[in-house]
Amino acid sequence: MSPYSTKNNSSDKEKCIRSEFYNLFKNSPIPENELLSNLGLYTNRQTLSRILFMNEIYYE
Repeated sequence: MSPYSTKNNSSDKEKCIRSEFYNLFKNSPIPENELLSNLGLYTNRQTLSRILFMNEIYYE
C-alpha cells in the first residue's frame, strides 16, 4: 500500500474503467523507452483537459 492517498469522487464504474485502462498501459506493446512519448494514448479526457489548460495558461 502506498504511503500517499488521494481523494477522489469516482464511481465504482469509473474505478473499474480506470483499472482496465491501467492494465492496457501495463501490457502496452509500445517499447518502454517510447512510452512517455506516447503517454497521451493512456490519458483520460479530464487529465488531458488539465494539461491543455495549463499549456494555454503558460503561453498567455
